[in-house]
Amino acid sequence: FSKLEDISTYAIEQYFCLSDTAISLLGYPNGLKPDYPAFPGGVEVTISHYTKVDINSNWTVNITDTVESLNVSVQCPACDKACVAEHKDKISAKRFANTLVQYKMTFRLQILLLKYLSEPHCISLRYVMIFSNSLETGLNTELWLHYDFVSCTSTLDKDDIKYIGYIVLDILVIIVCLISTSRSIKRLFVAFRLYKKTKKFIEQTYKRRLNKREKHLFVNYWHIAIVVADIFLMVASTFKLSIDGGTFYEIFDICTLMLGLGVWLSYLGLLRYLAFDKHYSMILNTIVVALPHLARSWCASCK
Repeated sequence: FSKLEDISTYAIEQYFCLSDTAISLLGYPNGLKPDYPAFPGGVEVTISHYTKVDINSNWTVNITDTVESLNVSVQCPACDKACVAEHKDKISAKRFANTLVQYKMTFRLQILLLKYLSEPHCISLRYVMIFSNSLETGLNTELWLHYDFVSCTSTLDKDDIKYIGYIVLDILVIIVCLISTSRSIKRLFVAFRLYKKTKKFIEQTYKRRLNKREKHLFVNYWHIAIVVADIFLMVASTFKLSIDGGTFYEIFDICTLMLGLGVWLSYLGLLRYLAFDKHYSMILNTIVVALPHLARSWCASCK
C-alpha cells in the first residue's frame, strides 16, 4: 500500500502542475484561471472498502457484505506540493489495508484541437485510475479514458473565401451523389422490369424457371456499389457540414468512417471501365472470379 500511496500522490502533484508541464493546449475543464481548477472537486478520490472484516484466532474470516465508499476531493493551487501533502492522510489507503476493495482516482481535463479554416474542437477528458484488490493477484491496475466533444467559442471568420468554398464543395458532393443515385436506381429498376418480362417469357415458352446464374445476369452489382457509395458520401458530407458548423462533434468518427467507405467504393466502381479495354478486360475477369475465394480466405484467417 505504500507503493499505491506514492503513485496517487505523484499523479495528483503532476495533475496540478499541468500549466508547467503540458506541451499542448491542455487545461482544466471550464478553467479561466491557469493556476486553479475551476470545476468543483478537483481530483476525485473514491475509496471503496468493506465495513467490517474480522479475523479469528483459527484463521476464519467474517466479512460484512456491505461496501462503503469514501469520497475525497482534492483542490490545490498550481504545483503546490505542500497542499497535496495536507490531503495525503485523507487519500491514504493504509487505514483500509484489510478491508480495501477498490481505490479510484478521477482526473478531468480539457483539450483544444485547432483546425485550419474551421472552428476548434474542445474535448472534455476524464482519466480514471482504478486499483482493485484481488485475492489472486493482489492490486490490479486499470486506466480508463473517457472523452466527450463539447462546444467552445471561437473567433473564426466564417466569411473567408476558402471556408465558404469548402461548404460549397460539400453541397456539390451531395447534389452530384443525389443525381448519380437516382440514375443508378433507375437502371436497376429497368433491369428488374426486364427480368420480370424474361421470366414470364421463359416460363410460358420453355416451361421452366430461371436458375440462379441466369437471375444474377440481370443484377448489375456495379450500380449497387455506386448507390451504396453515394449514400455513404451524402451522409458523410451532411455530417461534415454539421461538424464544421460547430455542432454534433460526437459523430466525427462515424463521419470519417462513412467518408472512407464511400471513397473506397467509388474507386472500386472505376474498375468496371477496365472491361472496355482489351488489354485489361482479362485482368478484370480474373479479379471478379478471384474475389469470392479471397473473401473466403480472409474470413477464415480472421477467425
